[in-house]
Amino acid sequence: FNGDFVDRGPQQCEVYFILLYALVLYGKGSNSFFMNRGNHEDYGCSVRFGFKEEIMSKYCLYSKLIMKKC
Repeated sequence: FNGDFVDRGPQQCEVYFILLYALVLYGKGSNSFFMNRGNHEDYGCSVRFGFKEEIMSKYCLYSKLIMKKC
């Protein structure tokens, strides 16, 4: 997957988390899974494209921690 994961519509959190899940499952061995960060994964772009707002609204209690980890 080649970057710009966090600007994919109203389920951008879910898209990003599914890709991270796939990375954990298939990231090693012969069935490799690669994620190449794009410019939209930058903090400023993630704010501009609504990723931060979506995290804040869906994961209120843990939103700051999730944003930091993302």
